[in-house]
Amino acid sequence: VQTLRFFFLNGLNPLWTDNSRKQTLLHLAAAKGQIENIRILHAMGVPLDAVDIDKKTALIQAVTNGHLAVVDYLLANNAR
Repeated sequence: VQTLRFFFLNGLNPLWTDNSRKQTLLHLAAAKGQIENIRILHAMGVPLDAVDIDKKTALIQAVTNGHLAVVDYLLANNAR
């Protein structure tokens, strides 16, 4: 969480995507179960329904990796 805040304070775009997979920081946080980072990204306006190159959303990443707290958060905030 502190690292993410540091990067944002120093100009990191919260809508950044990985060039090869087109995954947002939200995708990466969901795949790792990083609920606090997901809350920060959501508060910064990162779209919860962004899709990567395989048409996967952060919700699918969280389900695939068994991160139920992330799944609950995303569903509670109308993610698809």
